[in-house]
Amino acid sequence: MTVHGPNGFYRRFAGDTSRTQPSIKVLPDAHARLVLRLASGRAGLVIAQMDEAYPLSDGQARQTVTLKAAQAAQTVWDLRGSDHWYDLTLTHATIPPSFSVWPVTSKPAKPAAPIQVSGVCACRPLSNGHRMTSSSPADTFLAEITDLFSRLGDLHYGEDVTQMDHALQTALHAKLDGASPALVAAALLHDVGHLMQKIGEDAADRGIDTRHEQIGAGYLARAFGPDVTEPIRLHVAAKRYRVAVDPAYASRLSDASQQSLALQGGPMRPDEIKVFLADPYAVAAQRLRDYDEAGKDLDADVASFESYHDLMRGLIDQAGKL
Repeated sequence: MTVHGPNGFYRRFAGDTSRTQPSIKVLPDAHARLVLRLASGRAGLVIAQMDEAYPLSDGQARQTVTLKAAQAAQTVWDLRGSDHWYDLTLTHATIPPSFSVWPVTSKPAKPAAPIQVSGVCACRPLSNGHRMTSSSPADTFLAEITDLFSRLGDLHYGEDVTQMDHALQTALHAKLDGASPALVAAALLHDVGHLMQKIGEDAADRGIDTRHEQIGAGYLARAFGPDVTEPIRLHVAAKRYRVAVDPAYASRLSDASQQSLALQGGPMRPDEIKVFLADPYAVAAQRLRDYDEAGKDLDADVASFESYHDLMRGLIDQAGKL
């Protein structure tokens, strides 16, 4: 089951209802800190861990809460250092890890309702107060994307080329390769998560993996189908896979891509390779990876971002989500 909401909110739920599940609730307190309430029930060993993706407030240490069966705990996380963004991993002895990434209101008027956590969520204010109008939800969504690239496309995120140039070049290589419209759109939008994360251009220099692939795929899933979003979600995994099976591939990566590789987990382990190759979108993700690495030419001649409007609009209409 997938759930979509304002500002790019996205969460995907999966599980086995025949098993006893742990309970985790998150809500801001009166000081806009994050209150985490966790109960293991009969689920066995449960671990909630604050990950490395976002900086901490001064004096704060990363926290890990570990519970055995039939235990409960509450902890408070001060999120001022990350502008109230956080990255939480919940693991449990009998189910795969779940990842959650989202902001909480910095100064809520009243405590928010508890949120049951599972799956993936990503969001960011999109236009810094700029109000966009459009004739349809699909056009509004395209206007949001265009606004992101118009405002932030000149950023580099460690690469020599700008994000706008990189997006347009990557899409061009997909078109020249005869890729499907969905994969061309994935190539164009694969790094939109960089424009949505709030850590900044120097995140990698500060040792932070922003998980831009998860943020971008989650945001785009509001409107696009999995043939667009899944290659995006997997394009970092594809890099890790390539380096694992072809060590020379790492030397062909840009300096920024080599730097981020270490933060993203480095070469895949054999068990990770097995999981990746079993994914139905692994092949598309590897093709996207090729376009990604080719799209970093300082002198490339490319079409405008707006020239892809009709292609994206057609894919949104085809997905039927808006």
